[in-house]
Amino acid sequence: MNLRDYITWRGDLTFDMVPFNQVDAALFSQLSLLQLDELLIKDGKSIKMTIKEAVSKLDSHMKEKNYKLGIILPDDIIKAFIEMGDAPRYQNLKIGNYVNRICSDQETQFSALTIDLDNHMRVVSFSGTDETVIGWKENFNMLYVDTTPGQHLSCAYLEMVSKQFRQLYVVGHSKGANLAMYSTLHSIPRVQRKIIKTYGFDGPGLTEDIELIDSFEKNIEKIIFYVPETSIIGSLFDHYEEIKVVKSRAKGLYQHDLFSWEVLGNDFVYTSARSDASIHIEKKIKEMISKMDEHTKHIFVNVGYEILTDSKRETLADLNKEKLRIVKKFLGTDIKTRMLFVRIFMELISDKVIRETVIDNVKDFTKIQKSKK
Repeated sequence: MNLRDYITWRGDLTFDMVPFNQVDAALFSQLSLLQLDELLIKDGKSIKMTIKEAVSKLDSHMKEKNYKLGIILPDDIIKAFIEMGDAPRYQNLKIGNYVNRICSDQETQFSALTIDLDNHMRVVSFSGTDETVIGWKENFNMLYVDTTPGQHLSCAYLEMVSKQFRQLYVVGHSKGANLAMYSTLHSIPRVQRKIIKTYGFDGPGLTEDIELIDSFEKNIEKIIFYVPETSIIGSLFDHYEEIKVVKSRAKGLYQHDLFSWEVLGNDFVYTSARSDASIHIEKKIKEMISKMDEHTKHIFVNVGYEILTDSKRETLADLNKEKLRIVKKFLGTDIKTRMLFVRIFMELISDKVIRETVIDNVKDFTKIQKSKK
């Protein structure tokens, strides 16, 4: 059973009958990835509506747009949303406070929404990285900055939506998991006291000195992270919170897709530890990062971004159409920079585990995308 099967199996029971749990949290972490501007933004302001109302207002154009969330986000997200609109457990829950901000100047992509379980209890969902190139640039910025603009926004957002609610759950997947953890640890005490539990799903850890975080020990206990057996994204940077390892039906990098995770009853199916491949890749990446000084990290991230955005394209799908132009831009950089990129690339592809777990996955994914055209 997976997340969508859970909707079918558990969907007839309201939260009064079966309390909110980690599987519900995983589903809600996916909703903030949907493109809901046309539904939840009116005259420049966010509005609220039930999930059932939102689904009923999805016209054919919006369904098509959301089905094409990008080359990396699964179609299951919009399908699950539509199924939630028919399920008594979810259909009358109100969603709102939708934010979808993409700012090139600040190099940030930030999306979030809330789901109200009742008049006193609210779930805050932070979105992971979408299809935009600027969103991926923000991710890589974490290599050399302690705090990203998105992390600052997550704290401000959490404070804003916590008003008039006594209890909060905070959820997120991928980068959204990092934002959920960051905002839990850095929000003002009044907000922190309202947080019951924070659920993170396969997201990067902390890049900062934990000794500088106020009340770290008290608030880290509220956070629980879930990662698949072959977690790659979730093994990045440092983790101090409780971590549970979930079985996935997918292989390698594909395990980042929450709809591949195995569900049993009201919970996930767990395994005792991450795979050897996941642990190996974590060590390899940390070793590579440790060899880079701050200047090298800055060059790698910023020159890489300049090479990609020279084509004026904004999404990963767009970049896929501009390969030749990107190659020409790369060849136009100075020899020292080119050698840096070649060295990093060669170090990655020469590693058998990375090649089989990540690079071969990407190749297979590219073939599948081409076959769909």
